[in-house]
Amino acid sequence: MSFQDSKKQKSTSKLTKAVLFHIFLVSLGFYYVKFLSSKEYTINIEDIELNQLRTQRANESVKCYQDNFGEIDGKRLQEVLTAARQPKIGKTIFFHVTECNPSGLITLTPRQACAIESAAFNNPTVDVFVLFASPTYVPNNLDSSVIKALLKYKNIFLRNNNLWIYTEDTPAGGWFRGESIFRSDFLTTHLSEFMRLVTLWRYGGIYVNLDVLVLDDLYYFPPNTIGALDNSTVGNAVINVDDGGESHNVVATILKHFVENFKGDSLEHNGAQQITTVLKEKICKVNDTQSMTAEQCWGMDVYPSRTYYPIEKENARYLFEEEHISEAMEVTYFTLTVRLWDEVTKDSKYKVGSVSALGLHAYSNCPRIYKSAGAYL
Repeated sequence: MSFQDSKKQKSTSKLTKAVLFHIFLVSLGFYYVKFLSSKEYTINIEDIELNQLRTQRANESVKCYQDNFGEIDGKRLQEVLTAARQPKIGKTIFFHVTECNPSGLITLTPRQACAIESAAFNNPTVDVFVLFASPTYVPNNLDSSVIKALLKYKNIFLRNNNLWIYTEDTPAGGWFRGESIFRSDFLTTHLSEFMRLVTLWRYGGIYVNLDVLVLDDLYYFPPNTIGALDNSTVGNAVINVDDGGESHNVVATILKHFVENFKGDSLEHNGAQQITTVLKEKICKVNDTQSMTAEQCWGMDVYPSRTYYPIEKENARYLFEEEHISEAMEVTYFTLTVRLWDEVTKDSKYKVGSVSALGLHAYSNCPRIYKSAGAYL
């Protein structure tokens, strides 16, 4: 073979290698793109942006729930853990106000105030503690007629509730310090669902939602009761437990399940659904609420829906409508509470003085708020 033939062969060999290498790179690129675009490894820009948004929102929320207001022309509410008047163990009614309040000045809607007054009015020998998650001050020149009405009750106590200190020595303290709850898409709701469990773990007593009107003595029944929404679901808007024993273990089990299974992107998962799951799978080990008795459920009795939830969520508007007054009054006449279901009725306005079941119940059970609410409740 001549020198020129040898050189030509080497040149052809190099060219072939270059072509093959180029084909290899193209193929590698093709499979790389296919790999990244596969279902398991999709890079979703929207998810990245949502994660960044949640992080930013969490940082802002943490600041709002800490005391960073500077000078405020008002008196700061006492902290619940350090105030001289403490909740009575196993004998206190609790409400949690978990909205972020950037102004720092106390605010309650007339409907929330009505719920609080109804508890105090119908349980005059029981202390009612209203715990504000966001640091709260009462203005020196208070002009809120509904707050003034509440302050006239000797058994209503408005307290600040520093979330970090309040949860510190509880089974959920470590989880809360991680502040993952502040990344929630439904922070106000999730804080409420979490804090009610912490409070009942601390003190026992009765937790009541701010959209629940109390119509009778909540201690009419013995402690350790919770209400069914239907044959398969348990509600969490009213929970009554004593301060120890098996019921404490029930609360501790539900609280543990909450922190281990928290979902910040789900409105429904962390509340009634989660309590129902724990009762069915870990405590009662039965699937229908009618079988959830004290004997079956570590001392916790699940009462029928007519006890706490006589009006279903889908019929909540009946409470506001004159044409349904007879039906609504009939099912709420012999019940301890009635839930207004704010998630579906928050935009429904009751005009004070008009005829409805809500009007009759408010007039009878939160009389001071009814008179001071103004045009609408």
